[in-house]
Amino acid sequence: MRSYQLEGFTWITQLWENGLSGILADEMGLGKTVMTIAFLAHLWSKGVRGPFIIVAPLSTLQNWKNEFSRYANYFSAFCLQYFIILVVMPETVLLLLQMDT
Repeated sequence: MRSYQLEGFTWITQLWENGLSGILADEMGLGKTVMTIAFLAHLWSKGVRGPFIIVAPLSTLQNWKNEFSRYANYFSAFCLQYFIILVVMPETVLLLLQMDT
């Protein structure tokens, strides 16, 4: 990960560790997908199995599936029409939903 991605990952992790919530939001192409997958992998390593929800534009959902396969292939990602990606973990379902504009 790049330094700014590590900074985003650290920020969202610290929020979670302090019982707070947050949103990763910045310009397109700065690695929110990778930061989020790293965060979910971190939670997985801590025994946290969800449920989680990620809201993303429809145009990015195939990329989410590809990035899960690339960086965290122990999550199973499935593409469906409209509600595009389900990431199934043991006893948990992660839904990646379309955000209408």
